[in-house]
Amino acid sequence: MFCFTHETPFCDTCDHKTCTVRTLDSYVIGIKETDRFQKVESSNEKLKTSLEKCCTKVKSAIDCIPDKKKAFISEIQKSREEISELINNLEKQCLDDISKRERKIEASYKRLILCLEGMQQNEADISALKSYASDLHTFIGLIDVEKTYKRCNNTIQELFIENNVTTINPKWTLTTKEMKKAFFSMNVGIIQPPYIQHEVSKVNIRSLELRKRKDIEIQIPKGLKDTVVRGCALLHNGGMCFTDQDNNRIVFHNPNGEFNFEQKLDCSPTDVISISESKIAISLSEKRLIVLMDVEGNKLDEYPTDSTGKFDSPGKFGGMDFYNEEIIVRVGGLGYYLINNKGKITSTIKTSHEYTPYIARSNDRIYFTKWDVDKVFCCKSTGEEIWTMKDEELLRPLME
Repeated sequence: MFCFTHETPFCDTCDHKTCTVRTLDSYVIGIKETDRFQKVESSNEKLKTSLEKCCTKVKSAIDCIPDKKKAFISEIQKSREEISELINNLEKQCLDDISKRERKIEASYKRLILCLEGMQQNEADISALKSYASDLHTFIGLIDVEKTYKRCNNTIQELFIENNVTTINPKWTLTTKEMKKAFFSMNVGIIQPPYIQHEVSKVNIRSLELRKRKDIEIQIPKGLKDTVVRGCALLHNGGMCFTDQDNNRIVFHNPNGEFNFEQKLDCSPTDVISISESKIAISLSEKRLIVLMDVEGNKLDEYPTDSTGKFDSPGKFGGMDFYNEEIIVRVGGLGYYLINNKGKITSTIKTSHEYTPYIARSNDRIYFTKWDVDKVFCCKSTGEEIWTMKDEELLRPLME
């Protein structure tokens, strides 16, 4: 007997009352010609063939690992040499610059000594003129004293005020292209270099190759007060809008830069962002509110909040950005709020930095500028600082 429920042969005295139990004779005769047997045979052959191919590929991958390792070590060595060359050139550049400054300071010191000797001689001459010279000789001697004084005064002006002769500040440059070539040129098979987080300091700003669509001259109509633009946004239709803080308005222009219309507000706006094809969001600093505007219908509406209609904010609202259906807004004295489309504050990012009115967000990174120290910062969405960048070309940077 055979139990087809459990696929187990058993004695006819066993308790399988609820199972399908039959004799094997009716099923085993001719089993080799059945579809079941042929299907098992075919499937087994296909799986065996696939396993053989997989084994061949894995074995091949294992065999090529030593070669990949050698190639990777070779690339590492090449990059190490490039980095070493960069550092050596940098050292030479700095030392050469210091040597030039040293020679210049030494030459300036000699000029100062001559000036000091001239002033000491002037002092002696003035004393002699006062004591022994006639008025005529005093008049003539005074001319020489004044010439010496003027020459020495001009020397001091040139050395200390114009050239700041006592400063030794070696100038050196290490371009982003050179760093990228040195650190990220390795690419050996499937082996990739690790991601390197580092502070970018004294690195030339890499120019972005942007395609210029066209030159647009924008003339914002005058208001009752001076026009003070604090924020701007590109609209989905190609147009643009600007916040005029002192005139409490949003000014709209068409894609050609021509004035279209303006929307009056009851307080001064700080920043504006586009959040959909027809809607923009406006931050109102004093009211600590975010206002929505339907651009097509010229309709204003407060951003939805949970209950009070206002955000419980310790500071004024500043710059904003919109990413992944969330608004991130600068909150003075605190940091940043992440606000979802229902007006709920989903996260608070605290930062002690001041003078950072604007912000940009991408993935889990936020970027902001600190204009009083000419720096750009990159942080995680938790507020943890990843890197900072300072460059001589960054002068009071702002970000939009």
